[in-house]
Amino acid sequence: MTSPALSATAEASRDTLQAALDVFNGPDSTRLPEGLRQRLNDLVEKHKQAAAKAVLLVSGSGSSTSSSGAGTGAGGSGGPAVVRPEELRAVISALEQSAIALVSHSHGFTACAGPSLKQSLKQLCTAVIKPTQELVEQLLRNGGAEGPRKAFGLVWGGCDELARGPLDNKTCLFRQLAEVMQAIKGAAKELDELCEVSRKELESGAGTATAGPTRGSCNGNGIYSAICGSGAAVAIAAASAEELSGRGRSRDQGGDEDGGGGCQLGRELEGQDSLGAEGEAARHEGVNEDHDEEGAEEEDDDEEEEEEDDYDDFRGMGALSGQELSTAEAAAALLGAAQAALRLISRPLLEAPVVSSDHSLEEWESLAWHAARLRSACEGLVACLYPPHDELDELQGQVEAVSNTLELMLSELPSEYFGGEEGEGEGEVQWEGEGEGERTQQQRLQQQAEVVRREVETAVGRLTDELSRQGRPAGGA
Repeated sequence: MTSPALSATAEASRDTLQAALDVFNGPDSTRLPEGLRQRLNDLVEKHKQAAAKAVLLVSGSGSSTSSSGAGTGAGGSGGPAVVRPEELRAVISALEQSAIALVSHSHGFTACAGPSLKQSLKQLCTAVIKPTQELVEQLLRNGGAEGPRKAFGLVWGGCDELARGPLDNKTCLFRQLAEVMQAIKGAAKELDELCEVSRKELESGAGTATAGPTRGSCNGNGIYSAICGSGAAVAIAAASAEELSGRGRSRDQGGDEDGGGGCQLGRELEGQDSLGAEGEAARHEGVNEDHDEEGAEEEDDDEEEEEEDDYDDFRGMGALSGQELSTAEAAAALLGAAQAALRLISRPLLEAPVVSSDHSLEEWESLAWHAARLRSACEGLVACLYPPHDELDELQGQVEAVSNTLELMLSELPSEYFGGEEGEGEGEVQWEGEGEGERTQQQRLQQQAEVVRREVETAVGRLTDELSRQGRPAGGA
């Protein structure tokens, strides 16, 4: 049973750690912290070691009392270690100090930060502080090592996430757009599988070939040919950053030209070693090539089984009728336009220098906010497309939500990068070139934006027409 003194220690520690976290509720930092990410990584490791030392103490490996054999069985595993109160207070104090230093340093990055970065920093620090509070409580309960070890795992995970987290506006906003892109790709893949299953059901049931494209994308125009069909689950994970950084749309070009990839650029923006993942992969590749080949074959088998299971799942939910399938295929084109809009927005965000209050921060924040709404609308649209289409009004509402959100996003493109009426914004952003090169860059982005606008309008018009036909009585005009 915890003594009153230790209970008071637990409460005081919890309040101390919460006060450290509450710094995010106050004013922003006035300057960036010294050491930036390298110092952050050092503080992360220090806090992880403080947590590890605390767990070792109650496990019987670090207590002077347990080392004499008191309170433990052979090997220190016969029961909870008997730890003196002063030892507990010492490790708890070390935990508090390392946590406060970590949060204080992280708060320094709120200097010149927008709402998205501030929220991200606070969430990442919360994921460290909350399990640290739990760890302190588990330490004081003296109920063995199991509870502290679980809490320590959460502390460790939170520290790792904080170390990998974004520390500037551009990286934070790009990651938000990347998450939206991946979610919409997942929705598109789900819709494509539903269309494919329905197509097969219609062909096997009616013996006709009038159900649309027999393979490939739902809409048949190639928008999704790179991300749907066999092996789509693997393709989505591999192509997410590639799509966002403009490495190639399958209908425009057949291969990657940039070579860097969105994820690699994101790591470079954060000052991380862009070759780290490749080096790690190379080390594992040389260990046992034969074993890797066998593992790859097993993964292929597992993937095929997973696709068969997905097919059975969709068949169990029923197939779309012919008109419903046409509506779903038209919806797939709209999801393709949504992805094109995200690619259009994300590319200049990566290529631009700094995103701050003096460089379109407000516009980028607004686009990120709309992107989150777009994700919700796209996922809602796909959910409404499952058979039967009884609630056409709800389906039409989701179409309007996607359409309106895309219209807002395309109307709020930062003029600093995309230009504006009568040359508004031209020459303000410092691209790699100057003068004519800057105007050329803006003109290129303006042309791409116009293409995306037409793509959205075409997709919305097509889907609206399909819904109108679907809502007519059978045999009606």
